[in-house]
Amino acid sequence: MKVSCTVYDIARLGYYNRGEEVAGFPSMEKCLDSFVDWGKSVTQIDNTKTYAPSGSTTRHATFFADGHHDRASGETVVVLWKEVNSNKGDVYGLSRSNRPGHGQVTTRSFDYKKYIPGFPVYFWFFPREKKMLALEFEHSDKGKMNLVHYLYGFLGWRATPWCVSSSKVKVTEHNYDKTLLGYSPDGSSSNIHGHVKPRVDIDICKSGDVLKQLLAVRPKITRLQRTEAIEFSSDANESRTVAERVYEDGVFKGLVYKPRRLAKVRYKSEITWKPTYEEVVELFDEVSGVGPSDGLENLVALTSDQKRVSFFGNAIKDDIDISVAGKIDGFVPAGKLYSALDGARKLFP
Repeated sequence: MKVSCTVYDIARLGYYNRGEEVAGFPSMEKCLDSFVDWGKSVTQIDNTKTYAPSGSTTRHATFFADGHHDRASGETVVVLWKEVNSNKGDVYGLSRSNRPGHGQVTTRSFDYKKYIPGFPVYFWFFPREKKMLALEFEHSDKGKMNLVHYLYGFLGWRATPWCVSSSKVKVTEHNYDKTLLGYSPDGSSSNIHGHVKPRVDIDICKSGDVLKQLLAVRPKITRLQRTEAIEFSSDANESRTVAERVYEDGVFKGLVYKPRRLAKVRYKSEITWKPTYEEVVELFDEVSGVGPSDGLENLVALTSDQKRVSFFGNAIKDDIDISVAGKIDGFVPAGKLYSALDGARKLFP
């Protein structure tokens, strides 16, 4: 199974006072450990929401599908479920009523009340190194912003015992929007730290002095390779004729409805490029403001002696082969995925 990965730096994940760590509050590793324990303790996937979709977060909800924490290494693998707005065609549906880690997945048209339309998103955390890998398979999607808002919602409302809520409000696993009093290192309302707030700051890793590396090899650069994500719609899974669709779905829906989701492919292109000093600097400045979320997945300078220098440093690596045991039903379980990643960790950046 092939996987692409993007490396991120975790500047902050936990509780901070004006950006500084606060004694008594949990470490990044402890926060992630608690996060996985909480997610797997919820009785229904439908009750794992930690924030409300909006224009300032994400368009649709995010759910906890599975998680695994390795206590020896401190590493954590998280599988979230990124909701989409269609339950038709080539879209996965995750059962709402099952426990995280035991969710059933269907790929046929399904009842929205019973299944959550969407795709899995995968993350591999290294809290002791303050790093994270975002993983993308053919069957999964990107979802870094889903993760950031989801973790912030967990730390802000769900995390026990640090989130202190009003005792007058009945707290259930479904009630995440409760009256919050503040944050305490021991869960006591008498020990709330007024200036402490949750923070989740995760940014793409730009390792080393990338511009310096590019300028060092500039005389030998001969080509520029661009990898981008392209989405296109397809109704290849639709067996009915247009007439049948109009008859069964109605004129409007039958004509314009696209049963297949937007399919995504990675497209690589190369051009001859023998840049000047100024051209390298100019392109580097332009690339610094974009990333995978903008469709540009990688940009690599190729040299005459077969060296590759990415404008993103070594943050992105495509087509890594890992071996996942057994059949995959919608998403790879977190524990099984961690075993596969651990066995192939030398292949990752």
